[in-house]
Amino acid sequence: MHYQINSIKSISAKQAATLEQEGIMTSDALLRAARTPADRRELARNTGIEEMKIFKWVNYADLSRIDGLEPGLTALLEQAGITTMLDLRGRSPFSLHSKLVALNKEHQVVNAVPDMLQMADIVNHAKSLEPEVSYQ
Repeated sequence: MHYQINSIKSISAKQAATLEQEGIMTSDALLRAARTPADRRELARNTGIEEMKIFKWVNYADLSRIDGLEPGLTALLEQAGITTMLDLRGRSPFSLHSKLVALNKEHQVVNAVPDMLQMADIVNHAKSLEPEVSYQ
């Protein structure tokens, strides 16, 4: 599933407008434009946005391919230490669910944390996908 670029929690309106000037309107477009380190460097050079921010966002875009993983939930996952597809694939749905419930209670990031079965579906879907972000 893809989302409008401005729905990614850590992208400001100004940054979204800058990305849109580069033709990047959705999470899928961001993933295509910033998949590799060279792509991210070029996008950073063209936009003036820090490469590390772009790297963070492209990992969010990769995670957004998972059914049931909306942008708000991706921000909550980050608070749980999950920032990449590989991170999510290695997690136990039960322990992850418990951690997300506790974090959301404290920080109120999303209206509702997926239930245990939904969390299992999310983790299993992540396991079925190959990450599209290249790290080297």
